Amino acid sequence: MAGPGRLASVSECSELDFPAYSDVDSVRPFSRYLDAIRCISASRSGWSGCSRSSSSPSACTSSDHSPFAVDLLFEAETAAVDDKVLGDPGLREIAAQMVRDRHIHGLVMAFDREPGVLGRWFSELDVDWVVAGKDNGSIPDGSPDQWSVRRWTHALAVMVQALGGAQRYLRREWPTTAGGGIEDIEDALMKLSATDEPADGLLLARFSQASFSTMLGFADALASAKNDVRAVEKIWALLEVYTCVWDAAETLMPPLQAESRLLRNEDMKSLVREMEDVFSRSMHKMRQAIWTMIRDVKALITSKESWGAIPENGQVHYTTRLVAEHLKLFWRYRSALNPIIVLKQLSDSWDSNLSCGTAIFGRRTIYSTDQAIAYMIHQLQCQLEAAESRSFSDPSLRYLFLANNSDFVMQPFVDSFSDFPVRIISNEMGKIDGYLESYVSVSWEPVVSCLHDQFQTMLCFSKQPSLTTFMCELQRIYNAHKLRRIPNLHLRVRLRKAIIGKVIGAYEGYLADQYDVQDRYLGHDSGRGPPLPPRSSTSVMLDMLNELFEG
Repeated sequence: MAGPGRLASVSECSELDFPAYSDVDSVRPFSRYLDAIRCISASRSGWSGCSRSSSSPSACTSSDHSPFAVDLLFEAETAAVDDKVLGDPGLREIAAQMVRDRHIHGLVMAFDREPGVLGRWFSELDVDWVVAGKDNGSIPDGSPDQWSVRRWTHALAVMVQALGGAQRYLRREWPTTAGGGIEDIEDALMKLSATDEPADGLLLARFSQASFSTMLGFADALASAKNDVRAVEKIWALLEVYTCVWDAAETLMPPLQAESRLLRNEDMKSLVREMEDVFSRSMHKMRQAIWTMIRDVKALITSKESWGAIPENGQVHYTTRLVAEHLKLFWRYRSALNPIIVLKQLSDSWDSNLSCGTAIFGRRTIYSTDQAIAYMIHQLQCQLEAAESRSFSDPSLRYLFLANNSDFVMQPFVDSFSDFPVRIISNEMGKIDGYLESYVSVSWEPVVSCLHDQFQTMLCFSKQPSLTTFMCELQRIYNAHKLRRIPNLHLRVRLRKAIIGKVIGAYEGYLADQYDVQDRYLGHDSGRGPPLPPRSSTSVMLDMLNELFEG
């Protein structure tokens, strides 16, 4: 089964300006590798101008802010996951150069006889803190910040492709070493199975097993960290790391497993099994942690405690913001989530009580991430409607609250995620349209109704001043609603247009009727009936209504 985004093989790129050593036993860190990896990590995280002496973004010139620093919560990027860390041409070239200058060979040869080789290797990859924390599974600074996760995924990508490239290099060397001169790799391996594998191959397997076992300690620590549904960066880190580990396993393990079936060396077979187990255990832990986070998001939505403090003036609720950030992440990482969602629901070994899939998604079985998102949006709207009914005595505020919150959740799926199912968007946007129509009806229909009453008065040729009641009511509603805020410009414009169409449309129709009444029954100069404003008087009213909802 293919992963969510395959790690590309080592490319035959043109030479970069990297140092080369003729001494294959040399394992001193190549600072140019470290610099190159750091600058790629920095550029991916929005920083530039990296310094070799730094392992954090503070030493780089800031060109953008971390997503975690934007507004209240993590702003999920809308680009495809496959276009991020995985397959990065810069990382592929770094890995290819490590193989071309035989640096990986030097590390492998020194691994068994020199202490600290693994630590120096991880320092070159800019993840020395992984080795430092492997015994207790620590996460740098106690939290999975964006910078650490980016460094880790980039390091794993380089590691996978560099070790994979070294493995392919040895394949080309083994037939000559065995003396057979066989070009076909499989035939060569069959011939080698009658004897021991080349020592370099076994050493590479040991070095690879130690590297990946240590590297995946960070993933295990991340999966085991205490869950906090309010820490959106935790689910982001889990999904980012899980995607990278999945692709690493899909890239590395199939060729290793194929070779282990052909070769007789039990040490080699054991090392391959150990690597397979390391990846399998790590991915299982992360799947469990991701599923728990999905369950926690569902619990957050349905908990009454989540909706205790309703913001004034119909603003977006904190819980709505939190859920929206999670849902954006779920969709962005849908390729990784789809099998997790299905397998966790269909697994007979899963807890049959609160943990089971049918308990999370009601009586339905959810088969895809978009169905899970649609279900959670529906549950969110149910909770919003329950919350507004308890909190707002003013019906206009209720509908404004519902429109603001529902639109906040749907906005990224409408504006940024073009591949999100149209049927879900249409259904949810229809609900928002209903909230807007109800708001206009309960708030501005009383204003318009004054014109109907005054029209009856005009037919009786009353001496009362025309439009006084309408203007007073219009000013009252305008004053009450002017400072109510709609943060989404598109929604704000839509609602203004709806109000203008209703109020000014009715006003212009009223004026036309009244001028017709005067012309027909009173005459222009009769002196009877209240004076009418000029037909162009709507411009002032239009300017006034266009100031609504600025907050």
